Amino acid sequence: MGASLKRLTLLGCTLICILIVVIYFFVGNECVNAKTVSDGDYQIIFDDTGNEITRLQIKGKTGTIYLHGKHARATTTINYRTFGFNFTLKDSGGDPRGLGVDNYKYIERSNDDGGGNNPFQPDEDFVVDTYRLDGEQVIDAMITLMKNQKKDDGSKMYKSNIEINAELANGVTVYMSNAFKVIEKTGEGTDDYIERGKLCHSCKDILQEVWNQFGVGWSENTKNVLPYYYDNPIKFQLISYKYNVVYIDQEDYENGKTGKDSILSTPAKDLKTYPGSESGFVIEDPANIDIKGTAYEYAGKSYYKYNDSNTFYNATLKDGVISAKHQYQSDATLYVLVKNKGNIDVVVKYVDKDGKVLKDNINGGKLSKGKAYTHNLETHSQKVEQHMHTLENLVTHGIQRPVIKKKHIVLLETHRNLRLMMLKIRQRYI
Repeated sequence: MGASLKRLTLLGCTLICILIVVIYFFVGNECVNAKTVSDGDYQIIFDDTGNEITRLQIKGKTGTIYLHGKHARATTTINYRTFGFNFTLKDSGGDPRGLGVDNYKYIERSNDDGGGNNPFQPDEDFVVDTYRLDGEQVIDAMITLMKNQKKDDGSKMYKSNIEINAELANGVTVYMSNAFKVIEKTGEGTDDYIERGKLCHSCKDILQEVWNQFGVGWSENTKNVLPYYYDNPIKFQLISYKYNVVYIDQEDYENGKTGKDSILSTPAKDLKTYPGSESGFVIEDPANIDIKGTAYEYAGKSYYKYNDSNTFYNATLKDGVISAKHQYQSDATLYVLVKNKGNIDVVVKYVDKDGKVLKDNINGGKLSKGKAYTHNLETHSQKVEQHMHTLENLVTHGIQRPVIKKKHIVLLETHRNLRLMMLKIRQRYI
């Protein structure tokens, strides 16, 4: 029985040792504290001993990311290589895809470094790499992640494009994780290799994949370094541009009148945007748009124009949001076309020859599109010798000159583009 107990004790110790090794292998090296610091145009990622892991540049105008690395030359034919990057909005514990499909975005690195300026120089002990991530894909990834953000209770935040644009202009912290493959070197060149096994998106997977392919483990140095390529916080910030939203009468636009005098109002201004983002405007009730007291409705068309161009691009209305994709490095204007619903209120004011107001805020009834308008003069004890009129806040092109009669003023036909009208009647007394 004593010998059996010894054998059981020895077996138990062996199993415990194996379990400790397995736990260390799969878990022990995943939780590290990489540090990211800014240095001029670069963000530099260090391990906890101060060794530089990656140096990256983010181009604020385009969203393109350049990643520069300097690595010790491999002493064996078995190595690993970066094929892309996963981005998340929170630390994933070394497993970005473990956060769920809505909470990570993968971007494959470009085979072309795009002229990235690598600050490192290769030598006999080190090799250097520059990877480029396409700016349009990066921006799309950031927007998607921000739209999928959830509250503490698990429900979506439903951020608007306007909110997302503002956050990206101010800078957003994202977590970047490398995606590796095991490779087998076939020569001295950096591209002389054969890919082995699957693309590994987690630290645990790349640690395991070398065993799956070759039946050996990574060196201690590699096992210590690999975890520092996961969940590195970087600040993603874009150089923003501004756009204004303006209401403009449909017929004015169709007649080529898009200048300041044709703008009915500016419901939003100095909103932030950037190339690749959606410039939007929420139109709550397209059938009822109040512009300075006049009832308009959305005419079904909107256009987006860059301030340094004369080209108008189509914008779209979906789910109450008018939007257009901003493509160029320029400020812009979103033109929302509206049409008058047919009637506006007329306010009448009586003044004397010196401009003194005699009566104000008199209800002048309704002014209807395409119909004659008549205002009956009020009776006064003094004889009215002369009537003069002015139209304030009304573009007068197309309006026939009023007929001045003894007791009333008639607009024979109102212009089809109606705006808020103030009818002033000047009286001289004798």
